[in-house]
Amino acid sequence: MTQRVLTGESTRRLRWIVTLQGGLDALFRNRRDVLVAGSVPWYLTPESRDSATPDLFVAVGIARGERTAYRQWEESNIVPQVVFDVIAPGTSMVSATRRLKFYERAGVEEYYMYDPDAGEVIGWVHNGVGFDEVASIEGWTSPRLNIIFGMEEGELFLSLPNGERFRSYVELAEVAERDHERAQQEHERAEQERARADYHAAREKMLIARLRALGFNPDEVTADNFAESIDTSETQSIG
Repeated sequence: MTQRVLTGESTRRLRWIVTLQGGLDALFRNRRDVLVAGSVPWYLTPESRDSATPDLFVAVGIARGERTAYRQWEESNIVPQVVFDVIAPGTSMVSATRRLKFYERAGVEEYYMYDPDAGEVIGWVHNGVGFDEVASIEGWTSPRLNIIFGMEEGELFLSLPNGERFRSYVELAEVAERDHERAQQEHERAEQERARADYHAAREKMLIARLRALGFNPDEVTADNFAESIDTSETQSIG
């Protein structure tokens, strides 16, 4: 009998959170005014007890740095523009709806909820009054992040504006290993070319030395006059 997990984490969920954070960090690696964070409570006002803890969010216009909480009134009152939640197994509809309503009231521009175990992703875009659900996530481009959403074999994939996909640490390690092997092969080919060039240079130097030993000026020697000189030398030797 298969045991059903009602609540808690999954390895797939954790992998996706890490992959998302890595991809977003890479996307904004040259921006000091973009905060990519997650798993910290977000409070709207000092008085409000209402809060949410997004798995990941992007706040443009906020200095990059460490946070133990996102206190909006201490962050120039900037609402994180994009929020991602990767749903844990057994997450209740009540909990998911509460998160959705919190982000909608706060004014989040884009909200994406992904259930990796079910292979389902839903997106919402704020219209200034409330959320509109994205009709189809396949091929959808985030208005704020300019990243592309797609589904492949029942699993979400995200691509950077240059077409490169978000990758897990394992995939990044595999790419790095292939790049290292390719660089090593190119280095070996370059060494072989250098060795061949050194051989030909040494051979040319040896031939020049032999020509000079025979009384020829290497700068004036051609195939024709070299052969003619050899014939003359042989004739004089015979005579």
